[in-house]
Formats: sequence, C-alpha cells, structure tokens
Amino acid sequence: ERRKHLYLYAGQHPVFLFSQNVLNYEGLGQARQLSQEANFAYLLGELRRRCSNAVYDDRLLNRQTLAHLIGPGSNPDADLDVAILILSRALGSLR
Repeated sequence: ERRKHLYLYAGQHPVFLFSQNVLNYEGLGQARQLSQEANFAYLLGELRRRCSNAVYDDRLLNRQTLAHLIGPGSNPDADLDVAILILSRALGSLR
C-alpha cells in the first residue's frame, strides 16, 4: 500500500508536497495521534476545515479512478506524477 501524499497548489507559488511518512507531527501538540496515518488524516481534515474555499480533489486516492484518469495501458504506480499533473492543470483551468 502506498503512503499518502497531499499536493498543495497555491496560485503561482511552488507546489507544496506533504508526504505522510516524512512529516514531523510533533507540531500537532496534544492533537498528535499514535500513528502516522492518523496524524496525516487529522492534518488533512484540519486543512480542509480551515481552508473551506479551497478546491479538494480525491480522485487520485482511488486506484480505479487514477487508472481512468491516465488512460488504458498506463501503470498507476509508475505514472502517478503524470496523473497529478493532468489533474492539477485541469483544476487550474476551471478557475
């Protein structure tokens, strides 16, 4: 199973990449959970709650949807970066 990532796009600013297994969760203080997965879920929930106007797209979380996005014959594990680029550009054009 792949670790989870959050790609945060903010206009013309560089992309921020949050990787579940690389983040230091000590900054969560008393909200810190026992596992990386729980901490990452908490972080995502807080970002979504505090940035309610931000566009959030979870299509890359589902392997079937990911395969559909990048097309037949593609390998979702190898072509994840391509899928992220396609999705980010599509979302950017909707604004």
